[in-house]
Amino acid sequence: MKAFYIYNTFLTVFVLLFILLFLKFAQLVVYSFPLRMVHTVLYILCFVYVFVRSYQNAKEMVFGEKKKRSAIVEWFSRNQKSVLSVLAGIGGLYYLGKVIFPAAGDLKTRLIGGLIDFLQLLACLTILVFLYLNNVVIRSYYLYKYSEEFRLKFGIDKSKWYGKSI
Repeated sequence: MKAFYIYNTFLTVFVLLFILLFLKFAQLVVYSFPLRMVHTVLYILCFVYVFVRSYQNAKEMVFGEKKKRSAIVEWFSRNQKSVLSVLAGIGGLYYLGKVIFPAAGDLKTRLIGGLIDFLQLLACLTILVFLYLNNVVIRSYYLYKYSEEFRLKFGIDKSKWYGKSI
């Protein structure tokens, strides 16, 4: 349990530093100063949301019962085939357009150039990965610190929890 906790802590810190570096890189790409500031405020709001939500998830894990999945996750799991079919259709139409109209091959370059100002919004979305990692670290901390209490709370047999002794 201790190794699990240490590993997840270091992984979470590494991912946090990587996300912060990605934000700084994204800020270098955006030319407009006001747009850079708007994206920075959005990033800070996402960061605060992640920490508040992590704390609430930790409280629910320790004191509460099993929680429901979010509505977005439920919708996607019910409509997974439809969503993937639509995405495959859009991708197929894109490549069909490149085959029929060779001049459209430059469309990707123009599209990336037009959307480069919104690269920082991708950094805001990547911070949500940190929400999952933060939950794993909190869960591993409580499992390491209060291992026996968790075993009793969830009714797991000693031989399964600690392994068979030799």
